[in-house]
Amino acid sequence: MNVGKAIFNILSNDAGLSALVGTRVFPEMAPEEAETPFLVYSVLSIEPTDTKQGSSTVDVSQLETYSVSNSYTECMDVSEAARAALDRNGGLFNSVSIQSIQYQSADTEYNATQRVYIAQQRYNVRELRVGQAPDVTLVSPENILVQDGAGVSGRVDTLNFTPGTLSVTGNAGTIAASYIGVNTELLTQTINAAYLKSGGSELDLNTYTESSPLFIPFGDEVDSLGTVISENGTTGYFSLSEAGTYQISVAITFYSEGNGVAPHFYARTYNATQGQVDEVPEGTAYINGQHGVSHSTGRVEMFLTVLANTRLYIYGYDESNRDSAINILHGRITLRRIA
Repeated sequence: MNVGKAIFNILSNDAGLSALVGTRVFPEMAPEEAETPFLVYSVLSIEPTDTKQGSSTVDVSQLETYSVSNSYTECMDVSEAARAALDRNGGLFNSVSIQSIQYQSADTEYNATQRVYIAQQRYNVRELRVGQAPDVTLVSPENILVQDGAGVSGRVDTLNFTPGTLSVTGNAGTIAASYIGVNTELLTQTINAAYLKSGGSELDLNTYTESSPLFIPFGDEVDSLGTVISENGTTGYFSLSEAGTYQISVAITFYSEGNGVAPHFYARTYNATQGQVDEVPEGTAYINGQHGVSHSTGRVEMFLTVLANTRLYIYGYDESNRDSAINILHGRITLRRIA
């Protein structure tokens, strides 16, 4: 009974109980000369949880403890210390994996012959064990019992998968299934304050055209998750270190005291294999200057499938022929890897 080894390990190493009984923790029966107080424990029965395809991976045992003392108060103290050590405990004890120990009931009696008080407690103990299974391959959806082996928290009860294959040989199982999805990667940036209207190096799109656009740098980090997407702090472009599909959302608010100006912006990618690629669609804004309106926001969202080590840039220009300054009030970009 491996459960007995685990229970002895728990009780004999509990500081609270040891302060009361010392080393006087005995399996099944105490020696006749044992000094009180002491504790006796007994594993009464074991019930397996067999499955149709293999032996039990969880055994449920009935455990009883007996706290013995000449003093009623001392007997209660030992009983309470034993419960504190055992109830809801779990883990690996003396190489035995205990999933949980659950307190059930208790009663107390006085033995007139021995002139001692005895407090009896009852527990259910769930032991995780390595089951045995016949060689089998499952190719249709099945419910598979999976034990995490920790016995403390986060226990996995059922694994559902389809399509896929589970091959079991002896007591080892191997799952072959298609993997869909990627680790979450996200980066959100805003335009550096120095490049905004009234900044030390503010950006003016007035003299920039489609054939000669202005690079718009982002560099103030807002949110970041993962390591695949990064922003180059020196120049403000973005590096996508892994191949995949990325969702790109950009919003830029432009300001101008003129009228009829039409700022545009778009994404450009570069990698060693493909070279420079201007991506579509473009984000556009329009400031007509009527009724005191002096700013407008352009937005664009796109999905790009890129190679590893691709750089992403945002460029802007003025499509109108107006000679009016066009500054940036604020801008935000979010890059998310989706596949």
